[in-house]
Order: sequence, then C-alpha cells, then structure tokens
Amino acid sequence: MKRGWEGRIVKGNRNNQTISGVITKSKRHYCDNSEVEIVLAEILFQVEGNNRAIYAYTKEEFHIIRDCQDAPAGLEFA
Repeated sequence: MKRGWEGRIVKGNRNNQTISGVITKSKRHYCDNSEVEIVLAEILFQVEGNNRAIYAYTKEEFHIIRDCQDAPAGLEFA
C-alpha cells in the first residue's frame, strides 16, 4: 500500500461484533534511513454517531494510537 489510503475501508472486531470504518486522513513517516515506514491514519467509525480513532500502520499491521469508544482491535483492510 504505497498510495491511496483516504477512502479505504477497514474492519475489526469489538465485543464480538464486526465494525467497519473509512480512512479519512493519512500521513506517511519514515524512520532509520527509510528502512521503516509508518503510516498514521485517522479512521472514522460510524457506530451510533461518528467516532474517530488514530492508528499507526507498519509491517502490515494496524496499532491503535488514539482510541474512541467504538475503535476495534485487530484492524485490517476490508
């Protein structure tokens, strides 16, 4: 995934329920002379209102940075 993050659909599991969201903003960062790529993504979850969370994506995994009440763990591309 090198480009086109905004608009991508993601999904995860929270309390045995599949929750999906859409990436609304993203920013790419590089560490260790560009050996490590990290993408910060703001994700909008529409579960009983609009909730946003921020995840870091690196090594093909999402890691939660800023939580919201409906942010699932184990996020992946849908």
